[in-house]
Amino acid sequence: MDKKIVSFIIFSCFLTLSISPLIASSEDKGDVLIYGFIVSLVACENAAIENQINCRIKHMINDFLREQIPVFWATTNITVLTNEMEQNFYKGTFIIPFTGNNTLDTKLTAIIYDYNQSSEIEENNIKIPVYELMEELNVQVYKLSEVKIAIFKSSRTDGESFYLDAAGKCGFLTFEFLEDEELSQKLNNTAFNVIVWPGGDTYYSSKILKLFRVAFSEFASSLFYNRYNIIRGFIGSGGAYIGSCYGAFYASCGVLPFPIYLKRRAYNPKLRSIGILAISDVLTVPIITPLVTIHERIVDNTHPVTYGLGTIWTDAHLGGPRFVHVGKNSQVVATFYNTSRTLDGTPSWISSRFGDGKVMIFSGHPEFIDSDVYPNFMKPAVEEYYVGKKIISNAFYYTTSKEKSELQTSQSKPLSFITEIWGKTSNLTADINEMENILDEIKNSINETIGEITDLINKINMALDLIREIADEKNIDVNNESITFLNYFYTRFTTHYLRLFIEYFEDTIETLNVMEKIYPLLKNDTNFVQQVEALKTDLSTKINESKIILSNSQDIIIECEEALLDYQQNQNLPTTQEKRINEKTHKFNKQIGTGFQHIPQMHFNSLKFLRHYWYNYESMV
Repeated sequence: MDKKIVSFIIFSCFLTLSISPLIASSEDKGDVLIYGFIVSLVACENAAIENQINCRIKHMINDFLREQIPVFWATTNITVLTNEMEQNFYKGTFIIPFTGNNTLDTKLTAIIYDYNQSSEIEENNIKIPVYELMEELNVQVYKLSEVKIAIFKSSRTDGESFYLDAAGKCGFLTFEFLEDEELSQKLNNTAFNVIVWPGGDTYYSSKILKLFRVAFSEFASSLFYNRYNIIRGFIGSGGAYIGSCYGAFYASCGVLPFPIYLKRRAYNPKLRSIGILAISDVLTVPIITPLVTIHERIVDNTHPVTYGLGTIWTDAHLGGPRFVHVGKNSQVVATFYNTSRTLDGTPSWISSRFGDGKVMIFSGHPEFIDSDVYPNFMKPAVEEYYVGKKIISNAFYYTTSKEKSELQTSQSKPLSFITEIWGKTSNLTADINEMENILDEIKNSINETIGEITDLINKINMALDLIREIADEKNIDVNNESITFLNYFYTRFTTHYLRLFIEYFEDTIETLNVMEKIYPLLKNDTNFVQQVEALKTDLSTKINESKIILSNSQDIIIECEEALLDYQQNQNLPTTQEKRINEKTHKFNKQIGTGFQHIPQMHFNSLKFLRHYWYNYESMV
């Protein structure tokens, strides 16, 4: 979309909302006292633009948190004086008060300017609305924490990429996939503060068979890796847990008709658990038939995960649990609505406490709703399309936040303090007129890898074309029936995900270009120069690891295509060989999701690095 058109739409959106930007003339106001800033998510007629603005707001909030700048999340509606007029803000509004620490206050003001007006390190025509807080404020809030995400990857989890996409789009840039054997080594309350258990594997066509195979696989591996007690210890010590579908099953105290913990004995954080997490005092039963599309209704609109949502919306559902018992340590946040006679009114979202930690579980898949990983999978009505990122962002903020408390703003700065900082930062652009090509080798290597990913996508598409050709010959519906050698749905999904990797790489190159542009201004900072070298080493390692996975993936696709051609010509293949190729292709689809975590991490780490050092520089000039 043309930038001028986008700017016009955003401006129109602001006018519709009666939003006026933060920039205010000191000539009009005099040197009044400012107590900080207030930011609220926007709502406008253009859902896509609304989503872009709100994602940008969350990027700013997450930048604050990474820079150790306190941010508070209002639990009630607020009426307060801002920019010389009284305004109303809904619950879920972000408050960034002055701290009294001059270094932090300078940095937060510089960051506000970057997002509200002009940033030297990022070309973005979306300028978010921020307001000056012109009176002391007393309000109930959650104090937010920097969100550090561990995404659990077991032998039978799936859908990690959807959570990764939702997190990355909203600026949650610290994440890592942890597999079974890595949990004991890496999961701790310093490196992470939330673990995500995504949905389960849909590889097996029989839902009953899938349920029992998955359950047995998880039970057996939990004995070997002791994963459940590691996760329980993490949450009980103040960590957080978010689970959808499969992750909701395993967070419960039992699955009927096999209620392993019917008496909820294992819900006690001090006891060990075997075969199930038991971190939410609920019991579940499986919904064997995937509902695909469901409707849900909020029944507790005071819960932070519901901030900014309507009452009813569309969700995805692929065999997640029905909650049949909810204990005293859990609360129902949303229920099924207008879905089926037996489900309507029963819980679909549960919020729990476990020890010192918070748990949020979903029967469905809110992470699917507006994901770019596989955008054709879930298409609700346009007006509710972007609720997925709202839900996941709210879940991250809520589960990792401090306990609800009262915020009393008292520290203030004169308006001249703000305008002076903005005057300095707005003049920096003229100084950035040279580039030092210190990252060319990394950028060249990234471009090479983009070419290899493009080649892999082309090979996958050739295989997909061959599947469709065979399906037409044999009158097979590839969307509903298993076709020999290659899982059609998963492979289409993989091509979407690979294209996202290319976008991550391209974004990384843009970030590195900016880093080279500002290098002359920062090269006197010895620590910055040293850390640039460390970043280069990290990026090179991640590129090389991705290249190895790419090479293995190319080999698998070639084998599969050869097998497909053989099947097309001979119309017959031994069952054992067919099974072996199916397994190999399935492994390929799985490794694309987890093995390529390094590619988005390259972008996230580069972006965090750039923003951190630039904000430090801006606050010192």
